[in-house]
Amino acid sequence: MMRRRRPKIIYLNTRQSYINLVIALILIGVIAYSYFFDTDSSPPSSSLPATETIAETKSPQDVSSNTPLPSLETNIPPAGTNNPESIYSPYKSSGSIIVSFTSGVSSVANSDVLNTLVPLLQNARRSIYGAIYDFDYEPIADLLIQKFREGVDVGLVVEAENSSKQAILMCEQAGIPVVRDLNSAYMHNKFFVVDGMYTWTGSTNLTWNCLFYNNNNSVIVASPEVSENYFGEFLEMFQMRSFGRGSPRNTMYENVRVGNAVVTVYFAPEDGVEAKLLGEISNARRNIYFLAFSFTSGAVAERLVLARGNGLDVKGVFEKRNAGNPSSKDEYLASMGIEVRYDSNPKTMHSKVFIFDDETVWTGSYNFSENADKRNDENVIVIRDSRIAQVYIYEFSRIFNSGVPVGVRF
Repeated sequence: MMRRRRPKIIYLNTRQSYINLVIALILIGVIAYSYFFDTDSSPPSSSLPATETIAETKSPQDVSSNTPLPSLETNIPPAGTNNPESIYSPYKSSGSIIVSFTSGVSSVANSDVLNTLVPLLQNARRSIYGAIYDFDYEPIADLLIQKFREGVDVGLVVEAENSSKQAILMCEQAGIPVVRDLNSAYMHNKFFVVDGMYTWTGSTNLTWNCLFYNNNNSVIVASPEVSENYFGEFLEMFQMRSFGRGSPRNTMYENVRVGNAVVTVYFAPEDGVEAKLLGEISNARRNIYFLAFSFTSGAVAERLVLARGNGLDVKGVFEKRNAGNPSSKDEYLASMGIEVRYDSNPKTMHSKVFIFDDETVWTGSYNFSENADKRNDENVIVIRDSRIAQVYIYEFSRIFNSGVPVGVRF
């Protein structure tokens, strides 16, 4: 039923069934866009722009925006500043990419990840395919069941260790096919592919903690090529039962133009993701900022030290549970002069993000560890767009400003 095919492009229209998506994702995005960038605030077209594949030989730098951005210091509001415009309004780029965050404050209003995901799923017409590491948020299960009963093709891949949770059992009992990863390594992805056109991915599990208490980020990308990449990964797991080290390398599109951005997708372990990250660090010329739930990679740490030695501004935030963990690279980086902090969220800072030169964002499910690179099934999405990078810099800045310097014990 789910043979691999190039998905058809589906365009948003003005029918009643799309009002929620238009209001939640476009109008709010325009407000946030205008706030950050002081550009023309006229509403975008209701149809999505076409995407084009960029030749693999073309350097991503050739298509990246060269718009100068403020330095980190001028870009960061002081800790505790009451900004009248919340950065948690989803940011929409040219009708093609939507970025959203959870604030780490327990409130539906502070989980724009949820507030963008729900309309996306509600408006699915043909298919919803998901690979979700952890899933206990039952309202999403109810929504998936509703769409399944409406005739939408729904399929899920989950991590076996978490597969006895009620939300997953509800889906299975309703007839939704669920495939479990029974390998010892984790199926650690958190993504949906909707109607062969929309991909939702990032660091957010479908759990109460991730949606309402932890710091997370997600992106929605409207592109048939990007969706084809993720759909292929889904089929590897769903049909071939191929996970982690057994996954073939078959990503169809290397670099895809999506609106103003260039998007690249990697899957671990088959794509050698750590080597790609080391290359991004080496190619940076001005600054590198990161948010790390787990960071134990010696190679990545050494490359950051080298970047700082070359004069780059390098800053980062570690999840505070890493304090005192001998495998974590927080204290090593601090000892080498890199300004790193622990997050202040009483729950968890769960994002896995790098920002390079105010232009490139690296995010997804991939922690900076050997397990993520060599064993788990993971995904990374790299977005080269200075305006999207600035939105991530605001999120980084907020978490960094409220953090505690490494070396201060809790």
